[in-house]
Parts: sequence; structure tokens; C-alpha cells
Amino acid sequence: MMELTDGGKKRLETSIIAGTLVILIVATRFWCKFSLKSGIHSEDWWILAAVPIYLGAVADDIWGVYNGIAGEDSKEVIATLILQPTPQLVLALENYLKSLYIGFILNLFLLTFVRISICLLYKRIFATPQFRIKAFIMIGLSIAWFISAFVVGLVYCVPLDKFWHPFKPGRCLNFNLFYLLIGVFETVIDIVILILPVRATFNVQLPLKTKLLVSSIFLLGGVAVITNILRLYNIYQPGQQYVSFTETIFWTHIHGLIAVLCANLPVYKPLRAKVATFFSVLQRSLGSSFRSSRDDSRQRNGDSVERLDAEFHLKPIPSDPSMDSHKGPSHSLEEGKYSILNSPGGTNHSMANRADGTGDYITVPPNGIMRTRDVDVF
Repeated sequence: MMELTDGGKKRLETSIIAGTLVILIVATRFWCKFSLKSGIHSEDWWILAAVPIYLGAVADDIWGVYNGIAGEDSKEVIATLILQPTPQLVLALENYLKSLYIGFILNLFLLTFVRISICLLYKRIFATPQFRIKAFIMIGLSIAWFISAFVVGLVYCVPLDKFWHPFKPGRCLNFNLFYLLIGVFETVIDIVILILPVRATFNVQLPLKTKLLVSSIFLLGGVAVITNILRLYNIYQPGQQYVSFTETIFWTHIHGLIAVLCANLPVYKPLRAKVATFFSVLQRSLGSSFRSSRDDSRQRNGDSVERLDAEFHLKPIPSDPSMDSHKGPSHSLEEGKYSILNSPGGTNHSMANRADGTGDYITVPPNGIMRTRDVDVF
């Protein structure tokens, strides 16, 4: 086994991290489904089937790194073999190219399963005959893309094993151009799938804010489109027979990971609620810490505090004769600062007095809630 190069270490780390994240992403999806008790649907099974495919691609990549050329670029290895052919290096190159071919086929299955899962989810959410037809059309286009890429991959080299035996007599297509074409068609399909739910959302009778929120969740799938464009940009080499295989593996893992993530984001409602609660608690905690830190800053801001004290302060409300018939006691939130009185009509009254003697009443409707916060008064 050859010693791993920096490229080999990069591929190994990317494969392991991406594979772990895919497991967590899909596991989180099923946790959300069980939390909502919404049941398991066809799109869930398709995305679940994508997990072993992705893990198979990860295992294939790791095998190719350790038993192949350890992360070196294949063109450099081929050039070395022409000058100094050795059985060990020939076997390493063969294993590396085999892993690339297997990874290419597995990636076709992965991306197709992910697209089918997304389209089935959209079909179930927007259950109109027109949208169902559109969703099935996109599923058909995704399957057609898979079949065409798969068939061309089978006849890419004649004989097929010439792909991993580059010195064997035969012929191969221009892999660089082939990879670019299937990547372009893939990007077009992804963009159309991305637009479908956004248009459907704006045709539903919902508040504009809700439409924008829902659309933004679907539009996050655009990240997968961006990663695919970046993948094509980084691996395509004009005028060459082969793409940059080292960059291909890296960006294929990134693109596959982002595609799986985007397919699961729309069903992460319980997770989004927990995250929102966490940030709300964090905000209150920081607010409490800020109020505590004000005591330390009062010495440095004495003049500002004095002006605040001279301008505004709160005090208990004097008794209102019109409320004498109400026998219940007044409920003071904090003695010596401000009070809330419950009137017989069920209306809450509060009053804030300034130092100049003027004041304002705050009236809360019956069954209403008045939200208050502590104010330090000197």
C-alpha cells in the first residue's frame, strides 16, 4: 500500500465526514416524522434507500484510496507507468480506476433516489391533479436521465475494462465531455424541481409572510444546484480526455451530501421548533445577563442614569373611587414600582407617572394579557 498523499487524506476525511452526516440527516428526518406521528410515506422509503447507496460509495472511495494510488492524480501515475512500469503501481492504478467507475454508478442511483423522494414529497403536499402530473413528469425525467447516463457508462469503453486498464487495446469516449453533459442536464432537472413548489406555494391562499417562509424552505434546495455547478466548474478540463478525478471525488461527496440535506429540510418542522425555542431561551438569558451587567456600568454612565431618573419613574396607582365596589385586592407585580388593578368589568388598568406629575393609563381588554418587564427605578 502506498503512503497517503495530501489528496488521499482529503478524500478520506471528506468520505468519512460526509457519510456520517448523511446518516444523521436521514435519522433526524425519521425522528421528526415519529415526533409528529405523521406516518411513513413513500418519499421516506426512497430517501432511506439512498443511505446504503451513499455508504457504499463511501466504502468504495476508502477502498480506492488505500488500495489504489493513495490520492495521486491518475494522469501523473499513468505518466510514471509509461517510464517505469511496475506490477505494484499497475495494480494500484487498476484499483483506483475501478473505484472511480463503481462510485460513478452509485452516484447515479443516489441522485435519482433523492430526486424521486423530493418529487413524491411535493406531490403529497400539493395534492392537486395538475401538480401531480408535473411531479410525475419530473420523476420520469429523472429516471430518463439515470437510464441514459447508466447505459452510456456501460458502453463508455469498449471493452468496458479498458477504463481501469488504460493500456489495453480498445477505445473510450471522451469522459470529460460525457461528465459535463450529464452534469448540465442534471442541473436543468434540479432547477425545474426547485421551481415547482415555489410556484405552487404562491397559488395557495396564504398570507404573504407564510408564502415567503414556505418558499424559502423549498428554495434551500438551490444550494444543491450551486454545488453541482461548482462541481462541474472544478472538475471540467477543456481539451482533455479525462476530468480531474481527485476533484471529482471531493465535489461528488459534497454535492451528494447537500442533495440529501435539501431533500430532508422540508420535514424538519419539530427540529426547527426546538431550534427556535433554544434561541429564544438564549436571548432571554443574554437579556438577563445584560440587565445584570448594567449595575456595573452605572458608575460609568451616572449622568445618563440621573437623566433617566429625572424624566421617568413608576409608582403605585392611587385608589380609584369608581372601583370601591370591587372587593378583591389589587395585585401588585412589584411593591413600590407599578400596580395592576382588576376592575369589576374585568379590565386591567395600569398607570405610569412621571416626575412632573403627568401620567398615562394603560387599558387591557377583558381576557387580555398585558406583558410587562422589570424596570429599575432609583
